[in-house]
Amino acid sequence: MRKQAQPYTAEFPMIEGVRWTGQIICGHNPWLLARLVDNLIVNIDADGNEAASWTDRVQAAEITEQIRQMRGDD
Repeated sequence: MRKQAQPYTAEFPMIEGVRWTGQIICGHNPWLLARLVDNLIVNIDADGNEAASWTDRVQAAEITEQIRQMRGDD
């Protein structure tokens, strides 16, 4: 929203030259990673402490590995 240049723009990973929108990475080290998940649940205990749990979806590295295996690349 700011007009100035952002030092760490958000980027989608590329898989076989195609932008994959299942996760977004922003920054370098440290970085922020946002990804799609299923069954996100946030529980709050009696002291007000929060704990989140979720089921991961497939990630870019897993898709890339699956493609490599299907091709028979070593």
